[in-house]
Amino acid sequence: LHDTPPMDDSLPIDPFGRADSARRSIRTRTVLDDLADLGLWARDRAIDAILDAGSALEPPSDAPVLSHGDLYSRHVLVDREGAVSGIIDWGDLCMAAPAVDLAIGFSAFTGNARAAFFDAYGPVDEETLLRARNFAVFSAASVAHFAHDIGDRVLLAEALGGLSGLRGI
Repeated sequence: LHDTPPMDDSLPIDPFGRADSARRSIRTRTVLDDLADLGLWARDRAIDAILDAGSALEPPSDAPVLSHGDLYSRHVLVDREGAVSGIIDWGDLCMAAPAVDLAIGFSAFTGNARAAFFDAYGPVDEETLLRARNFAVFSAASVAHFAHDIGDRVLLAEALGGLSGLRGI
């Protein structure tokens, strides 16, 4: 995805500020507080550390790349054997820092699967990884809140599992 040049230059550049980790950390803490108030999540030092580190980052300075913009597990199709067979919901297509899409590597995978994801992607610098972790916390927390609101227990469990999987990194 990130090696594909856009067909024209009309795509917006990160219109929701997803890669601005300092701004995103503030919003993430609000969503996590809401989840805690609902009894769905207990604050966690490891998650707070990710948000604290993200809060210290300046907005990304690297050139934006073609980005799905809303890449999380619900937008990934898999075949019967579990292999990725497609990506859906391209409504947030934009130009953004790679971290926006790389967040799925942290929110949807753990252990060897996470390592395989990043090995397949290729080299990623530490700042981009921090931005991706920061956005992964926001994404998983937001999906958990959404899932709770619509009563989707399966999606809620997956999103909370994604948050839990971020604790050990």
